[in-house]
Amino acid sequence: MNNFKMTCVVTLFYVATLHAQQLPLFTQYREMQGVLNPAAVPNGFLTHQNKGAIGISTRRQWADLPNSPTTQVLRGEYFFAEHTGVTLLTGGYFIKDQTGPTGFTGIYGRVAGVITSDAEVGGLSFGLAAGGVQYSVKTTELKLRDANDLRASQDYQQWYPDISLGAFWYQRLGQFEAEDYVYAGVSVPQMMSLALDVKDLNHTFQLERTRHYYGSVGWYHFFGN
Repeated sequence: MNNFKMTCVVTLFYVATLHAQQLPLFTQYREMQGVLNPAAVPNGFLTHQNKGAIGISTRRQWADLPNSPTTQVLRGEYFFAEHTGVTLLTGGYFIKDQTGPTGFTGIYGRVAGVITSDAEVGGLSFGLAAGGVQYSVKTTELKLRDANDLRASQDYQQWYPDISLGAFWYQRLGQFEAEDYVYAGVSVPQMMSLALDVKDLNHTFQLERTRHYYGSVGWYHFFGN
């Protein structure tokens, strides 16, 4: 057996558990800042000083594969940027994510306080998002490894409360001709870890939702007009 084959065999026996991200992936992360971080100042405010925004998106990952992840998001936000001291940032969003027989639907409201003396120059914000998430499992569509494994006659759905916390900082760089911005943020979506038990008369399996951590750093550079 050559070294390559030996490596493959050892790897197959060594790997017992794989870990992956549970939250949806996005193509335009700046447009989804408010979904990932409840304290994030709207992207449109930093680029065009737009205080409010409404957006809708749909995305299918690995579109050529069956049962690939699909995600739909409807979001809205408004920044009361004319105030100083602690300025209010509000918003909310609806999200639906489906991967094969498992998926979730959530609705959230978000609020943040932006500490600033001039919102167009910079600020530091702290935010909270709260809402509910419905997890669903289409048990009749599960492909079982063993015929004696769980085979339920109905799908499972269950609602859970959920919260998200975040902090966000941004600053205008006046030494640049077009006054660029830099920003950074940290957030913890799905703060409340949970486990969903799916049962029939003889079997039980569990879907666990774990806490995620996000960090972002960015720079907006403007090329003239």
